[in-house]
Amino acid sequence: MSNLTDGKKALAAGEFDVAEKKLIKALDRRPDDSELWWALMLCKFGFRNDAELESAVKAKYERAAENGDAPPPTPFDTSYCKNALKYAASSKRRDFVERVSAELNALWQSKRGKTLKAPKTDIKTFTVRDKFRAALYTAITASAVGGGMGAYAIFEHETWALWTGFIILIVFSMTAFFIRRHLVKKYGEQLKLADILFISMFAAVGIAVLVSGAVVGSRSVLILGIAVLVLAALLGGYRIIASKPPRSAAARKSGVNARANAGKADGDRNNIASPSRKIKREKSQNEYQDKDD
Repeated sequence: MSNLTDGKKALAAGEFDVAEKKLIKALDRRPDDSELWWALMLCKFGFRNDAELESAVKAKYERAAENGDAPPPTPFDTSYCKNALKYAASSKRRDFVERVSAELNALWQSKRGKTLKAPKTDIKTFTVRDKFRAALYTAITASAVGGGMGAYAIFEHETWALWTGFIILIVFSMTAFFIRRHLVKKYGEQLKLADILFISMFAAVGIAVLVSGAVVGSRSVLILGIAVLVLAALLGGYRIIASKPPRSAAARKSGVNARANAGKADGDRNNIASPSRKIKREKSQNEYQDKDD
């Protein structure tokens, strides 16, 4: 099972140390996962679920209000909660924080006559993934501009514009390719729109070069245009092949079983588990656990 699945199961069972280690490993691969950040917050304060968190925080505020103490900090003040809200795709967590905070404020006003400062929940961010997406589309646009400039330069017999345009095309096309590769490998992006634009750009540049070559009567330009169109066709074929769905879970399982059986038959004993890396854990003052009172 995955670290995420194991971490959630350990959290539900109250095994907070195990859950935290698993969730941190999962966070390495999914740093902008709102639910992972929320689960880590629960681990840090020793809560198995939202209901435990809400009950403990309210009890803590009740005691502070009755004893004349200052308003105690809440898990909502931590970076874990802030990241969970920042990356949240829905309003579920935000609504929960706002509701509990409003109830704490009402409690504090009734007992102490003062208003609490509401936590900031409308947290917006431009993630690293968003920046890579923006860079990808910028590179595709720059490639199209360079290709169009080169095709126009052929028609106008402008050598400097020809070289400039096609250098821009090549440089930004390669940039777009590597950005796309990074997004697919690191974040599992599909990027259908980007691929369509990329392939369409090469096709349009190829057609423009062909037309310019036909107008000026240059065989070498015609060959260049054909080469660009062939490249667009190859990219399209690659996109079709890459978009094929992976094997079903049953097929993968049968393949794994077959390899396992083959390993047993050969006397393969390479089943020694590698030691997991040691993860530092911040000491948590589980002050919201209502144990002593």
